Amino acid sequence: MGAFRESLINHTNELFEKAVEYLSGDMDVEANREYLEAYADKVIFVYENKKDFMDLDFWIRIEQLVDEPLSYDEFMSINSVFDGDPFDVEFDDTDTINQFKKVLYDFKHENKGVDGLIENAKNRAVSSFDAGKAKEENGLEV
Repeated sequence: MGAFRESLINHTNELFEKAVEYLSGDMDVEANREYLEAYADKVIFVYENKKDFMDLDFWIRIEQLVDEPLSYDEFMSINSVFDGDPFDVEFDDTDTINQFKKVLYDFKHENKGVDGLIENAKNRAVSSFDAGKAKEENGLEV
């Protein structure tokens, strides 16, 4: 194993341990060690971004329900329109899961994620500016 790769693995392991320690106030980390290791990337994200255990738990649950990996932004796009506890949603609740998938689809394809939302906002602002400018040029009230 190369020195760089070994260093990277050591750094990731250290970061994971710090993340586990960060979450230890919210849960019995030793009893849930296997669970945390299975989602190590999300555990580290939660730690680095100062989120809490509930964010982590809900993120993982929604990911399990839609049956595909989710970025934090994708999770938030679903969570922001869902008024409930994702642990109350059963895997056979196809209506709710399909709603989650629709939100995810819209987020990924129509808005192209966060960057797409920003781009759409810029385009609307430019369109509004251009419309105002056209009205002024034609002597219309703005």
